[in-house]
Amino acid sequence: MNFQDLEAAINYGKAAVESISDNHSQRARWLNNLGNSFCRRYERTRNLQDLEAAINYAVKQAAISYAVAAVEATSEDHSDRARWLNILGIRSDLKAAIRRAEAVVQATPRGSL
Repeated sequence: MNFQDLEAAINYGKAAVESISDNHSQRARWLNNLGNSFCRRYERTRNLQDLEAAINYAVKQAAISYAVAAVEATSEDHSDRARWLNILGIRSDLKAAIRRAEAVVQATPRGSL
């Protein structure tokens, strides 16, 4: 990939990430792609800002993937489900966060707070 193509990939990747909602099913994938593009540019330029951007997008992608996997792997009656739903809600848009906050309340056993 030539440098101009790499620049275009970063610009399109930023536009894609900015245009989709925080709870979009493909958000983690696009964050990963954008982080990889910044990593490739860092390998060529050794610009630390590119490395920082690559790490930042990788962390965001991993956080989303981890939270989704944790919610999916936790049974509805498990005591940790409320915590995982809360973490996932923090990483979502407002409507999804409200729905997840409601789920947190329902998943929290009475008298446990």
